[in-house]
Amino acid sequence: MKSKNTLTKALLYITILIFFLYNNNFSQNTSFFAFSFGKFNALEKDIGVLESGIELRANITDFLTLNQIIGIMTTSKMSNYIYLGLCKDINFDSYFITPSFAIGLYEKGGGKDLGNHLEFRSQVEISYIIKKGLRVGVSFNHISNGGFADYNPGAESISFFWILY
Repeated sequence: MKSKNTLTKALLYITILIFFLYNNNFSQNTSFFAFSFGKFNALEKDIGVLESGIELRANITDFLTLNQIIGIMTTSKMSNYIYLGLCKDINFDSYFITPSFAIGLYEKGGGKDLGNHLEFRSQVEISYIIKKGLRVGVSFNHISNGGFADYNPGAESISFFWILY
């Protein structure tokens, strides 16, 4: 039964990703990819749990210059998180500070139990333009179920990332 559940979730994740890939916002020149690699549960003594992720971002409004994000994160203990959210690039010449917020589905796999499948992620990034079309930086995020479950330990991550645009 567990393998059927995993297959159903994987198909749901792929369907959501395909929907966003073919959304008109993502077909414009304002879309870009962010790739990350770092430490999951970074503030705890649980050493050796690495994470990697990919995000697709697209500008959805000129009013606040918000970017729509969809992403997938996985850990070395096979925990997975797929999420949707918003971020805002705040530009300081060649530097950017980017706060973001997302909601998503978390599967603990062999990793940390966060108390619920529905989890929220808040994140801040600091990045620098290396050359046209490439930014690199560091991010810090917190994932939590926001008290929607009785058990809510949360997890923090520190990651290095690069953005191709």
